[in-house]
Amino acid sequence: FGVSVSRLRLRTHLFVFWAYQACYYPFATLLLRDVWGLQASAVALCQVLVTVSDTFSSPLFGYYADKHQSHRALHVTSIVVAAVMRALVVIVAWIAVPAIGGTAKATAVAALLVATAQATGGGGVSLGDTATMNVIERAGGVADDYGRERLWGAVGWAIAAPLVGLAMDACGRKPEDAFADDGVTVIPRVHPGLDDVKCVVPWPYVPVTLGLVCALLAAAMSAVWLPHGRVVGTTVSRELKTRDDTKQQRGEMEDDADVDVEESERLLDSPVDDVNDDLDKSTLVARTRAALRSMFGTCVSVCLASCFMA
Repeated sequence: FGVSVSRLRLRTHLFVFWAYQACYYPFATLLLRDVWGLQASAVALCQVLVTVSDTFSSPLFGYYADKHQSHRALHVTSIVVAAVMRALVVIVAWIAVPAIGGTAKATAVAALLVATAQATGGGGVSLGDTATMNVIERAGGVADDYGRERLWGAVGWAIAAPLVGLAMDACGRKPEDAFADDGVTVIPRVHPGLDDVKCVVPWPYVPVTLGLVCALLAAAMSAVWLPHGRVVGTTVSRELKTRDDTKQQRGEMEDDADVDVEESERLLDSPVDDVNDDLDKSTLVARTRAALRSMFGTCVSVCLASCFMA
């Protein structure tokens, strides 16, 4: 099909990684409401904390990875640890909810778990985007090819989310099944409508189990297949092309009195380190802008959640 092996590997990773995300994000509200027994206002508070933790964790992952050149290790660690933390949302509920279900303690514990899971997973997306741009650069593509590769992540999400929902329904996910007679949240073990076929997997374990499997596959692909590191190729190539163009122009404009020879020499002799310094500055500016946009969205979410809680 005219697609390089590196791009096929990248698309497979993106497909599996976003399938892992689709196993959790669409059903997080259900887990908090039906398993932890939280009210709508408490669920909204947890979701706000998720946004806040992601706002700060993603830039920190990128900064630390650039500083220590540990993109691969951080990307793999972020994917695995976040998947384990999301599994703990259900495992801890199984243990703690019978004692604290629906109380302020349940809200605090659930909020801590989901915020920590999002914070530890902040490097999964940002460092994955860096690896994507590295693959595109090495394959001789341009930045506009990002959308073509990222499309496969959307395909993974679109396929995984409905399948996980169907699997949860098959294991008895109904709102009226989530609460016992005394009002304490419990995890149903069987589908009430299936008398002859018993479901041995409680429905809350379906998304976190499938998500954990996809996360481990995505982490293994990242460790083995993806090229990690700062994306500097495009900037350096553009600078080198500028130098070549300058050399050609110097030959044609030697007799032009308006040519600034000293500036041309400075451009030709400037080290590549200067390019990296400019890249660091532009990267910092871009990340700052992204963080400010995320903080603005967080403030709006907090205001809306406060209105609902009031």
